Amino acid sequence: MGLVLLKPKRLCSKKEKKKNNKRNIASILYSDGLSEKIMDCSKFVTPKENLISREELAKRARYRFITGAEFDPEDEEQEQAEELTEELAAKMKSELITNDMNMIKKGQYVRINIKGIRFSNYKSFNEKPIIVNFHDYKEENLGYNLVRFKRHRWYRSLLKSYDPLIISAGFRRFQSIPVFVQKDQSDRMRFLKYTPQFDYTYLVIYGPYLAHNTGIVAMQSLNDRLKKFRISGTGVVTGFAAHYEVKKKLKLIGEPFNILKNTCFVKGMFNSKLEASKFIGAKIKTVSGIRGQIKKTIKEGQDGAYRATFEDKVLKSDIVICRTWYSLTLEKFYNPLVTFDDNRLMRTTWEMRRKYGITINKGSGYLPIERKAKAFTPLIIPKKIRS
Repeated sequence: MGLVLLKPKRLCSKKEKKKNNKRNIASILYSDGLSEKIMDCSKFVTPKENLISREELAKRARYRFITGAEFDPEDEEQEQAEELTEELAAKMKSELITNDMNMIKKGQYVRINIKGIRFSNYKSFNEKPIIVNFHDYKEENLGYNLVRFKRHRWYRSLLKSYDPLIISAGFRRFQSIPVFVQKDQSDRMRFLKYTPQFDYTYLVIYGPYLAHNTGIVAMQSLNDRLKKFRISGTGVVTGFAAHYEVKKKLKLIGEPFNILKNTCFVKGMFNSKLEASKFIGAKIKTVSGIRGQIKKTIKEGQDGAYRATFEDKVLKSDIVICRTWYSLTLEKFYNPLVTFDDNRLMRTTWEMRRKYGITINKGSGYLPIERKAKAFTPLIIPKKIRS
């Protein structure tokens, strides 16, 4: 299928070509390989006498805005009303728009056309008011917000990290996965599994950037039939960033297998010689409180053994501890809530257990520690000292 312009039979001058172009009439040869037709395109072109000037279009648009009806030039009443449009426009502008910044005055009615609304949202409209808001493009960026948070005193249970929370901040409502942290003296963000019972803590959530000192309300469910108090806690936004480094405490445990005065050979803390070499110079400590330092990896013993020095002689029954920190990966989960549509929410841990009948293994809880009484060797006094 192709479109080919017919060539004129005789040569035309430049003036005649301009006239032909102004007429906007073209004969097009349409061929599909089987049949050929000649089609006149003049019916698709607006005649010159029916063209409307820009001033006329602006006048009709102003008339449509003021009266809410389309302009018909054949109607005599509209011809008379056309003379009053400029007076009405000036009057409405003085009533609706302020003089300083050309902003619409408060308390006035305006008509807004909203495009792109789904039928499911339109079908579920009810008597609830719709808030029309304009926000800067910067507020649409997603990132992590740091919130000074406190669990509500009327909420029964403690809140857990990585359990989804519904956040209400300003005109925004969304669901996110929280991480509770606590700041050390060195401003290190330490991971907390649960919220403190009565104290403040920090909360890291992923969502749109919120302004400083913005108050938030957190809850775990939107169900109206809950027997317990729904509001989980409240907080204030203290900062936002593209990433926060949250660290969790990790204790590495080893045991001595060879002791030479203040020097000790430790095994069982690392799995390879490479791991042990990365911790050269790290501070270690025994359960009895003797401090030490990792010096060098050794070939004796099992893989990952090293040599360390301590302040005092270490016993073989001591346990050597190395305190470390490792960074956590924060989840990027943002689920905005829509008022006039069904919302799909992430379930919490106890909701999943209740739905699928998952019981807690009692053997995984904390058990009482039973330690055997240590038998010390009797004190032997030499005979010379006795005498």
